[in-house]
Amino acid sequence: AQVRGGRAWAAKAATVGGMVLGSSVPLLLTSLAAMAKVALVTSAGVVAALYPKDNPLLTPPGLRVLARLSNWIFLPMLSFTALAANVSPALLARMAWLLPMELFIMATSYALALAARPLFGADAVTFQAVAVAIGAPNALSFPLLVTETLCEQGVVADDFDEPEDCTKEASSMLFIVSIAWHLAFWGFFNSKLMRIQGTHGLDEGSQRALLRGLSSGPRSLGERAGEVLRRIFLTPSMAAIIAGVVVGLLPGAKDALFEDATVLRPLGSAMQTLGSPLIAVNSLIMAASLGRFFAPPDATPPPT
Repeated sequence: AQVRGGRAWAAKAATVGGMVLGSSVPLLLTSLAAMAKVALVTSAGVVAALYPKDNPLLTPPGLRVLARLSNWIFLPMLSFTALAANVSPALLARMAWLLPMELFIMATSYALALAARPLFGADAVTFQAVAVAIGAPNALSFPLLVTETLCEQGVVADDFDEPEDCTKEASSMLFIVSIAWHLAFWGFFNSKLMRIQGTHGLDEGSQRALLRGLSSGPRSLGERAGEVLRRIFLTPSMAAIIAGVVVGLLPGAKDALFEDATVLRPLGSAMQTLGSPLIAVNSLIMAASLGRFFAPPDATPPPT
């Protein structure tokens, strides 16, 4: 009886194990496909930052130009078109919870970074840079890079009528999340980055004073609030996000720009074209910063 009972238990365990393995393998393969794409794109950026050795394709001046193009053209255009073409009152209502959730995640991440302060000793500048990177990580380019790959996989696409529906909804979700990211980054983290940049060449005491905001002189609450609001709402990407939401909610405006054969359709198509390089350009810029870890000692490392 004990032998029969043991065999029955083993058979049940094998059945359950097969079910778990059968459901896990597609998820694992989907994840591997997405990570393979990230690895290939990242490798291209690293190689372009290192070769040819005498004149790399992605030099520091070139990366700065690409970063400006991305922030002023590619990102605003993609932000506007992704939201204007897909957003709706129902979508906003369904995804509104993402805004406080993203703010909570960023605040929690930054708090955890602050808790790790003793690990950095007296190096206040490095600590502040790491804390900003932890609190406000890239919340758009990297997810957009893997979204298309994930939506092509059956385990994900089966929940949608068409793979394109998955991509559109995921992109809309990411850009809605980016609203909270912009509020936190331009309202709080950007000022810290500017202070970090200003510490170059200062002695340790002056660096600490600048990082704490003690060297900028007294300012009224109204002046500080006005500066924060200008940084948030006058950045090209945030202005494009607001415009995209407004256009998406206006009856007929979405169809005029992206669906119907109207006089505005070329404008919508042109903005979509201008936004399409964002994922590749930003991925290459981020990957080029990794090149410094592979560069020989006498090479000039690409900027981070």
